[in-house]
Amino acid sequence: MSYKMPQCYRGQIVRWYDGGVKDDSRACPAIVLVENHSSLHLKVWGLDGDFQKECVKHVSDPNAKEIERVDNGGWDYTEKDMPILQPAPVKQMSK
Repeated sequence: MSYKMPQCYRGQIVRWYDGGVKDDSRACPAIVLVENHSSLHLKVWGLDGDFQKECVKHVSDPNAKEIERVDNGGWDYTEKDMPILQPAPVKQMSK
């Protein structure tokens, strides 16, 4: 089975991880500017100001090369957005 990047949308706030490794001490907020099938283009708000990162792959992407993670970082959902994107349970209606 091939890897599929988790779903997100333009304008969504995500976490960007410097070095591409999920480490909350190195996380910065970012907004999705462009989404494609395997990576995102982000505007990141860092401690030293804002900057843009292209070709940012999800932290769980097994196809991301080490040089891509070092150069571009990685992204993941914020804790707030994770439940929104997961399907809601289907409730059965009683008759």
